Amino acid sequence: QMKQIVALGLAVTALAAQAQQQISIVWPFGMGDTQAQYSRSLVEELNRSQKQYLFVLENRPGAGATIGARYVAATPNSVLAASTAFFVRPNFYPEDSHRVSDFRPLMTQCAAPMVIVSRRYKNWREVPKDKDINIGISGLGATSHLMAMEVVKLYPRALPVPYKGTREASLDVVAGNLDLGVAFLGEVEGFLDRGELFALGISGRKTVRAIPTLESQGFAGVGEVVNMHSLQVPRAMPADQYAELRALVVEAAKTSAVQRAYAADYCDASNLDLVATQRWFDAQITLWKRLSQGVRLDK
Repeated sequence: QMKQIVALGLAVTALAAQAQQQISIVWPFGMGDTQAQYSRSLVEELNRSQKQYLFVLENRPGAGATIGARYVAATPNSVLAASTAFFVRPNFYPEDSHRVSDFRPLMTQCAAPMVIVSRRYKNWREVPKDKDINIGISGLGATSHLMAMEVVKLYPRALPVPYKGTREASLDVVAGNLDLGVAFLGEVEGFLDRGELFALGISGRKTVRAIPTLESQGFAGVGEVVNMHSLQVPRAMPADQYAELRALVVEAAKTSAVQRAYAADYCDASNLDLVATQRWFDAQITLWKRLSQGVRLDK
């Protein structure tokens, strides 16, 4: 009789697991990036707070988030954990990228500034304008590329050098192989603390860790360049499922674990209501089209 009870319990457990609908949250960059922790913590909180869905974190990196975005656009029950690259990449590769119009914003997450670092130079006064310098970026047509091009406006002999990601570029700055690099503050903070890197300025309009804004130092176009993270879903997702998922992720994002993940990367939390979220989405399309104009992919 005890064996029958155990067998019945296992059967019930198996049926319950099968009844859970799986939802994939797709991170389209390297899992070593500090921003991947936003999705890790969110998935943990979602699975802790309810049993109807089983949330799974999938990693589908490549082509400036295009591989992950195209997968989500074609896959039911999937969510794209997007960065600003979601809006930027299609402006440079319209034929080879995802279509922003295929998506609908599920939730805004947070906005992370980007910092320009160097091992060789402590401030912009030391950076030469009369000799060739290079600046590491996370890829041509990426947000970091747009930021580097603002540097080129004042330092015409600066050459953006594309890497797989900002972390890889930062490591080459530390190694002395690059003059400058565009990075996320959370991933270079340790190098700054140890004096292995110097922060020349930060994007956005807020001083962080006493790092002056680039805009205040004459880089006029960088005030709007912050890396906004969000969750995007296929526009074809049924309205009732969209509403249910949105309610779940918004509550999970309020938890201390998710908020700590944002804060560790100096990413300012930004949970907007539904109407404001759509306005933000539309405004991002306009903003990044404007900032992308005139940027050459061979620079």
